[in-house]
Amino acid sequence: MINSVKVTALVLFYHVLFANPLKANTCIQKFSDRPPNKFNLSIHFIDTKEIDSVRMIVWEQYFTGRPIAIFPRKEYTVVGKKGSFNFVISNVPKTFYFTLVDVKGNSIFPIELASGPLLGTTGDIVNCRVSNEKVNFSGANEKLYNFQLLSRKVERELTNAYMGSFSLSVKDVASFARIYEKSSMFQHAIMNAQLAVLSGFEKGFYEDLNLLLKADIIGARLDLISENYRNNVRLYINKQFTEEKDREEARNRLKKLYVQYTVNKLGIEFPDSIMEYSKAYIPYLITKAKIEQLTEVQPDVMTSIKNNYQGSIKDKLIAYYLATNYEQLDNLSSTLDREIEGLTTPRYKSILKKLKTNFSFGSSVYQFTLPNAGGEMVRLSDLKGKIVLIDFWFTGCTACSILYKDILKDIKQLVDTSKVAFVSISTDKQKDQWLRSVESGKYTSPTAINLYTEGKGSDHEVIRQFDVNAFPKLVLIDKNGKLLSNNKQLLNRDFLLKFLRAD
Repeated sequence: MINSVKVTALVLFYHVLFANPLKANTCIQKFSDRPPNKFNLSIHFIDTKEIDSVRMIVWEQYFTGRPIAIFPRKEYTVVGKKGSFNFVISNVPKTFYFTLVDVKGNSIFPIELASGPLLGTTGDIVNCRVSNEKVNFSGANEKLYNFQLLSRKVERELTNAYMGSFSLSVKDVASFARIYEKSSMFQHAIMNAQLAVLSGFEKGFYEDLNLLLKADIIGARLDLISENYRNNVRLYINKQFTEEKDREEARNRLKKLYVQYTVNKLGIEFPDSIMEYSKAYIPYLITKAKIEQLTEVQPDVMTSIKNNYQGSIKDKLIAYYLATNYEQLDNLSSTLDREIEGLTTPRYKSILKKLKTNFSFGSSVYQFTLPNAGGEMVRLSDLKGKIVLIDFWFTGCTACSILYKDILKDIKQLVDTSKVAFVSISTDKQKDQWLRSVESGKYTSPTAINLYTEGKGSDHEVIRQFDVNAFPKLVLIDKNGKLLSNNKQLLNRDFLLKFLRAD
């Protein structure tokens, strides 16, 4: 109860502090009228850890946080001088998203800004001072960056206040629905507080930049509410209740709450161009399409997208959905051929073409070279002539240890090891930790070909090229170095054995 009161108090505080009677029409002219220009960012570290170089990763359109190589991005690396780093980037798009990381792929920012990419705009000249606990932005368009900093701080404070306030346990359908409602109310609390913060900044923003920021805020919250509903209907209702009448009542109650908390009550209509470029609204629309399939409003996700959208936003939704769900498709190559033919937007056609080239059956795979436990460099090409099973894992991954214990540990005894190579790739950042885990036999066999990503963790290129977005992940490569499968069904023992025993 105390935490719930604290959440309400914080939301009211942000509304009073930032609520601005000026509406969106007080924003200056459309940002889309502004010509492309340079982006200048100077970073200065004060009393913080030593960082030799900073890497900026830039997306004209941010697709997803998963490190998949087919999504277009640019990278810029600057070597520092006495804790200062200066980025001067020419021909940047009018809006873009970017992250700043050190040599190991860790965010250079404190936790408030480390939770995802920042939105940048052309022509910005920004100074950023970073200490162990504080970040400060100044310069041209500093409002944009200080808003994003404060918005994320609001989210963190509300989340901390909310944690522990769930005292409800599932006793019946009513309490089950109440838990979903309470979590949805919490997402709305964050959304309203962040919009209140934005209202205090928006006077100096371009109109369409203001809409893009709103789309990011609203899309992120609605996606969490929608995904929670989808998981409840798809998974938890059947686990929680044994009687069909209880399951049906639970589905009906959750559906009403889902509609209640995702309906547009704010009166904000986003044009397709804003939704298309928003980092958060596209994932929400995909989740919405998945719910239409789940509730049988539409036969499948692709039909939902094609029936509800047109033009380039339809093309982006198709590209996004296929690129983030291709592992679940049985006929990937033919599906991609059909959809590539139907798309009219070149940038999204290109993504699907890369998806087919990289991940279709028989595709050439990324030829990596990684160190083993003895420090020797092992090349994938060294294993040509054998079927190669690659297992990606990290220390502390419970699912990884279960996969090894239940399937991988004994599977060597069931296949001809003269024809199959077992490769284990860890994303541990600390070499000593990785070596201890190898010796423990909890995640891999000490006799396997044990490799690691050179202290770069999930920021290594091998992770991007093989699209390792969840752990554990298995990839099968044939004797000629071509992709056999990276389907999630490989986690099934019988499915995996069928490939490993094939001649």
